[in-house]
Amino acid sequence: MQTVAAPEGRTSNFRRSASRIVALREAASFWPVQAALIVALLVPAVATVGQLDESGFLSRDSAVRLLYWPGSEWSWSVTMPAWLSVGAMIVSYVAGIVWLGRRRTLGPAVLAGVAIVTIAVAAGSAVNALTGWRELQTARTMVFAGRVDRVIFALWHNPAWEEVTARGLPLLALLWCNTRFPAARRWAQWTYLLLPSLLFAIYHLPGHGPSRLVDTFLIGVGFAWLALRFSFFAPLVVHYVVDAMMVISLGTMKNAPKGEVPWLIAHSGALNTTWSLALLAVIAALLIGIVRTSRRSRVPRPSHAQS
Repeated sequence: MQTVAAPEGRTSNFRRSASRIVALREAASFWPVQAALIVALLVPAVATVGQLDESGFLSRDSAVRLLYWPGSEWSWSVTMPAWLSVGAMIVSYVAGIVWLGRRRTLGPAVLAGVAIVTIAVAAGSAVNALTGWRELQTARTMVFAGRVDRVIFALWHNPAWEEVTARGLPLLALLWCNTRFPAARRWAQWTYLLLPSLLFAIYHLPGHGPSRLVDTFLIGVGFAWLALRFSFFAPLVVHYVVDAMMVISLGTMKNAPKGEVPWLIAHSGALNTTWSLALLAVIAALLIGIVRTSRRSRVPRPSHAQS
């Protein structure tokens, strides 16, 4: 019986692409990449604590919404010391960084997260260009006067709440389902990837309009994959930094009252310099890691003599 071989060119291209992905993943696990990435990821946390401490927000009580829906007046909140709620979110962020770093998956997880967000935003922008959809609210149109501290708090609260409800609780349901119904494991995983992601996209409709449907759905699917691939800490850390990195630039934004962000203005140079240098170090270490991995893969393996 004659077999049909796959085209040599197509097979070699696939192998080259696969080897590049493996090399990139190994390079992202290179310890200098991890170290530089930790420095970069800690900058938004330092900026948040510094600003909220200077403004006195941490010494006050704050209402933390536990159940709510955007656009609805109904919500269930608990009032607690702001230092406790902010501290809990910062601790979960740092714990995620440490957890992933100790397993040398921080680099691959963050790199995959950045790729997911970039692809999702590009796809969403393409759909919006075709449909004419426009976002209802952006960072430039937000009103910060009298509420800078609450905005900063929301930049940490929103990722925590969204990840717990859209990825964390469904992940627990998935693990329970896999244990009780192992035969439905594949269907359960697809449900975990798609259903919470659809709800995640619908959740953003009231505040942003249909312009965020595509990118939030794709981000939801990508972040769910991150949770399955690297643990729940992966989407949590990536979501935190995507939102909280805005804190670094609040000191230079025109719609942020200067009198409400004194600490960020005073330390704007140090924060942005540290952030930029850390990102440059991540890129440089990543390139070195790729070269190092490529050279190691080219070393011929010793051949074993056949007896």
